[in-house]
Amino acid sequence: MRQVLSWVDPEAEEWLVDVERISTVQVTRPLTPRDTVVVASKNAWPLYQVLGAYVCQAGRSFRPIKYIAFYADREIKPEVAMIRRRPDNVDWTDTEVKRLLSSSAADDHRLAGIIAQSRACGWAEGRYQVFELTNPGEAGHLTLPGPIPHLARGKGSAFTRGQRYAQHEVLKRASSTEDLQ
Repeated sequence: MRQVLSWVDPEAEEWLVDVERISTVQVTRPLTPRDTVVVASKNAWPLYQVLGAYVCQAGRSFRPIKYIAFYADREIKPEVAMIRRRPDNVDWTDTEVKRLLSSSAADDHRLAGIIAQSRACGWAEGRYQVFELTNPGEAGHLTLPGPIPHLARGKGSAFTRGQRYAQHEVLKRASSTEDLQ
């Protein structure tokens, strides 16, 4: 901004340097990252409640995140899960379940359970990305004071149809999705 102002009026740029405080504030209070993705899917919230996981298409791109929150029923649900592990391109077959169960690793057994239970609920074979998540009461898990309602109405007013990013600290204080804009 200073550079552009100096091109327009060098004296105005000098004035800005004297009065602006943003640089000082930014150094003393850096911006916290949007470390939470809010995902929307009619199946995502119920699947998390049963399996403690979020499953989506393989290779789906996400910014660096630490938490997943769920948007369903016109609200962000109060359970904000921390990501434990995120395997991608997972083969969603009974053969993969058997392979994972033959492993001695607890993480493989957990993943096998997620695949087996989701397949029993009708999930199709294919390749998926899996976010293994914390459950309420576990270390790192966040429980908001209550759901965060989305009050906007009308065509095109959905809070998110896919994914949207937020700061977990802001989620803790939000009374509606308007506070997240």
